[in-house]
Amino acid sequence: MVQSLSPTSQQPAPARASSSQPCPRCGGSGMLRLDDQRFRTCLDCLGQGQLPALSESNNALIRAITAAKPASVSR
Repeated sequence: MVQSLSPTSQQPAPARASSSQPCPRCGGSGMLRLDDQRFRTCLDCLGQGQLPALSESNNALIRAITAAKPASVSR
């Protein structure tokens, strides 16, 4: 037997981040101009035109990860 969920028993959708910044690559349009007649979706923001604003702790973590260089692999 299949039981349907009533609207009140469903979980609410997670809230989107309220703080965001315009994408620096596309300027907030979500599109990049290739030439006079061709455009493509900005892959940095996936066509949304906005990027989530990162907290300072996230920025520090990203800097630490990118500063660490992987060990070279000898073959």
